[in-house]
Amino acid sequence: MARLETAATADEIIDVLCELGRGRRGGAEELAYLADHPDPDVRDTLESVLRVYRGREARRLRERLRSSDSSASGLDNR
Repeated sequence: MARLETAATADEIIDVLCELGRGRRGGAEELAYLADHPDPDVRDTLESVLRVYRGREARRLRERLRSSDSSASGLDNR
């Protein structure tokens, strides 16, 4: 998680998230702040990585990402 805290660009964040999906990781709650990241690729990667997490917080974050994605899609259709 320390590498995630120091990641400065969207690409760096995505790289660290992908590593978290493959290896040892902390709790999903440590990733919650990324659900509001301005880069949609970061949010998409976060949603993908959260599939390997278990527990209530991971489910809440996945739902939050899906609902924010649905809201954004609805705006695009106007």
